[in-house]
Parts: sequence; structure tokens; C-alpha cells
Amino acid sequence: MDTILKDIRYAARGFVKRPAFTAVALITLALGIGANSAIFSVVNSIVLRPLPYEDSSRLMVLWGNLGTSALAETELSAPEFVDVQQQVRSFESVAAYTTQGFNLSGIGEPERLRGVLVSASLFATLKVQPALGRTFLQEEDRHEHDRVVVLSHALLSVMP
Repeated sequence: MDTILKDIRYAARGFVKRPAFTAVALITLALGIGANSAIFSVVNSIVLRPLPYEDSSRLMVLWGNLGTSALAETELSAPEFVDVQQQVRSFESVAAYTTQGFNLSGIGEPERLRGVLVSASLFATLKVQPALGRTFLQEEDRHEHDRVVVLSHALLSVMP
């Protein structure tokens, strides 16, 4: 314990004798700690924090693979998704989604929105319920029966 106190006193005398070195060392430490905190905050919010769904650690992403490293993670086509959904036995449920742009029109100028096309099983897979109304029915997954929409609270911010 005595040697640690001597080392601390020696370091303190060295810092007092060389104020420029002390300032550079403190600034370097401050920048390093600040950058580390910022990076950890981003990693924590994106990677470490669980998704806001029940049993989120059990969610998986299924990718297609076209046999080349450049196309190792491609989205499944609709027929591939139907095949996977019918044949898979290892998963409790399988759902699909893809992002898409939509035009919102009616009163005033049309507005371009980002939306998501989803399979009827998505809400059951994520184990979420709508605040009002209902989610999609299985028969609404078919072509020409898909004129149904679920609106989010975020849509209210773009409506007049």
C-alpha cells in the first residue's frame, strides 16, 4: 500500500511539472471516454437491447441464397415464402414483410409514405394486437383479396 501512495505522489509531481503534457493527457482521456460512451449507446440501442416483442430472442430471419457470396442474403420471393410456410416444422410460425412506398391522397396534396407489406401471420408471429380494430385474416393473403390496411399512430403525424 505504501508503494502505491508513493507512485501516486510521484505521478502528481510529474503532472504539475509538465502542464502541457497533463492537458494533452486529460483531453485524450476525455475524448476517448466520450467516444466510447457514444458508441456504446448506439450499440446498446441497436444490438444489445431486445426487440419490443414478446419472446424477441426467439425471432429469426430467413434469407434466400442464390449460391454466390454476393447474393448470400436475398429476400424470399412470394412463392418461396409460401413453400417455407407450408413445409417448415422447426418454427412456431413464419411471417413475411417488405417495405414499400405508398401515396396517400384524398384531401389536399398527395403525400408519399413509407409502408410495409406484410403477411397475415406477422402480427401473430410477433404476438402483438392492434389498439383498435383487427389485424389481417388468412384469406386476405390472397391476390385480389388484399385491399386491407392497418394504420399506425405515426400516420396521424402526416395527416392534416
